[in-house]
Amino acid sequence: MTTGFGVSQFIDGSYAITDMEWIMDMGGDDPALSMAELIAGLVVIMGL
Repeated sequence: MTTGFGVSQFIDGSYAITDMEWIMDMGGDDPALSMAELIAGLVVIMGL
């Protein structure tokens, strides 16, 4: 659970800094992370 929370925070922070809208699913009221982006974020963190 801690790893998943850290990955979601990493992606949310990346969105806040770079404003790349393709990272977030903007379909609902609140922006949400897609499963593909969570997996890509996990791969980036593991690579670092």
